[in-house]
Amino acid sequence: MSASGAFGRLLVLAIGLASLGTSCASDTTTVSSSSSVVGGDRLLIEQPGWKLFTARDLRNDDAFATIDPTGIDWFAEYHRPTVTGSYPLTGGGIGTSMQVDLVNVTRHLTAPDGTRSILDGLGYRFVEIRLPFGRAAVGRAGEDDPSVLLIDRAGASYSLLSYELSPDELVALASSVRWVDAFEWTRAGGMICEASPCRR
Repeated sequence: MSASGAFGRLLVLAIGLASLGTSCASDTTTVSSSSSVVGGDRLLIEQPGWKLFTARDLRNDDAFATIDPTGIDWFAEYHRPTVTGSYPLTGGGIGTSMQVDLVNVTRHLTAPDGTRSILDGLGYRFVEIRLPFGRAAVGRAGEDDPSVLLIDRAGASYSLLSYELSPDELVALASSVRWVDAFEWTRAGGMICEASPCRR
């Protein structure tokens, strides 16, 4: 998958959010992208089978960050490939078919209530839950829409988004994430893009 392709699934939601940006402007109080949070303000998915595909800390003027009225501080995309079957290859041998589950993780610059308000406007219906590290809400707008889990941690807004995972599966995944600082995030593969080019 190309670098631009890595943005694709998150852009589906971002473009929808952008269409509501004007009407929801009064609800989108911004939060600092450098707030100090115990344990760090970035999360890593470390459950077996999940691999970090791409992770970027975006510049404030990055076009991808500004298309979304919630503001994107950083995002990461995780893949979980699963063998679903096998098939004979022309000329002999056996091929393997795979399914790849994707999860996008984002830290928004909009405060949690603002992010929630925008998604409510898109038709999302959320159920309030409690995770080990703070308040959260999970839901989806319809069967063909991605599941979204919103996290409110120390006044900052985070989301996990997936077309493949159900809301309950997102909750299970989020319950075991590890919170880290920027240094450890870059060691895991994250890229800091506050200057050009990005640096690990």
